[in-house]
Amino acid sequence: MAIRSILWFSTVQLLFLAVIPVASAQEVPFQLISGNRAVIKGTVAGGHELALLVDTGTECTVIDRRAAKRLQLTFLPQTAGYAALGKVGRAPVAIVRDLNVGPISTSVTCLVGDIPAEGVDVVLGLDLLSKTNFEIDYKQRKVVFDPGDKPSASVPFEPDTMLVVINARVHGKTIRMLVDTGAANHFVFGKGPIVWLGQDEGPVTAIPYMGNSLQCREVLMKVLTIGSIEWKDLKAMAISNPKPVLWDAVLSVGSLGLKQIYFDFEHRSLSWAR
Repeated sequence: MAIRSILWFSTVQLLFLAVIPVASAQEVPFQLISGNRAVIKGTVAGGHELALLVDTGTECTVIDRRAAKRLQLTFLPQTAGYAALGKVGRAPVAIVRDLNVGPISTSVTCLVGDIPAEGVDVVLGLDLLSKTNFEIDYKQRKVVFDPGDKPSASVPFEPDTMLVVINARVHGKTIRMLVDTGAANHFVFGKGPIVWLGQDEGPVTAIPYMGNSLQCREVLMKVLTIGSIEWKDLKAMAISNPKPVLWDAVLSVGSLGLKQIYFDFEHRSLSWAR
């Protein structure tokens, strides 16, 4: 996939039925796609197996149009609005019954769309992921729900948002970053505070996205600091003139070379081990 699956969503009313809370730690193995994104297995009503992308960059769960047709899902009469990488639109909504993945067991309404990632049936969003703390262990290739000890390096989430947004610094300036386990690349937006990302800019390229294309330019984040930890020479895709977004950049978690990353929704903090 050139960039990422469907991103974050807004103005969506979701229905949840019988979410079962996690009683103890549970581990689920995953496969990496595009070298940096975790895909786990789950089932729906009737025992049909689905491949689910773990995506902290989306507020709500999305099912691929082909999978929805195959499962003969019930569509609701209304559509839902979404915003993704500065683009906005509306999408059909369908009921997914008896979705089971790890300790999560629920029926939920999902957006229906074209997921541009081969072999991915569902983008598993924060509407379900945030029901319990979880850790992605990239070294051992497993997602651990309700894990025990967490890594010591940590930063807080911003308050008043469902999404995982943190403060970071690039070249000494503070930016707001969306933490996205489903992103194939780091992204930066517009011509505002992002102009100081570096002078090594690549040519403008068109990346296919949601039936259209994004005009992007490769830039270099020479020094990115999160908490007390620094990363150097991270490549990012700068998107020109998007519609307004609420943050400055998207952080592709799988591109950071981490051993583990821990999402603590109870205390709203992000921890990691390198």
